[in-house]
Amino acid sequence: MLNETLDRLVRRIECEFLEMPGLQLTLEQAQRLWTLDRETCVTALGELVDHAFLVREGDLRYRRVLDAPMTLPLRRAATRRTAGVAGRRAG
Repeated sequence: MLNETLDRLVRRIECEFLEMPGLQLTLEQAQRLWTLDRETCVTALGELVDHAFLVREGDLRYRRVLDAPMTLPLRRAATRRTAGVAGRRAG
């Protein structure tokens, strides 16, 4: 029964993040939003982090992986691609 309750809570939180693109919450904000105690909230959000749906970054906010900023190596690769295109146009 406890696992079913946690599964339902995790699905509910997942739906909230899907319905509100760009949603970013600290642990305390998530606790207030879903009226959860700290332990339950940490467990539920942790499940979503473990399944690579959410990420918790340096600012301690939880956000969807797809809403998180691009990492530096990806930006460098994009810069190289656009620089190559500009160089071909000039030549």
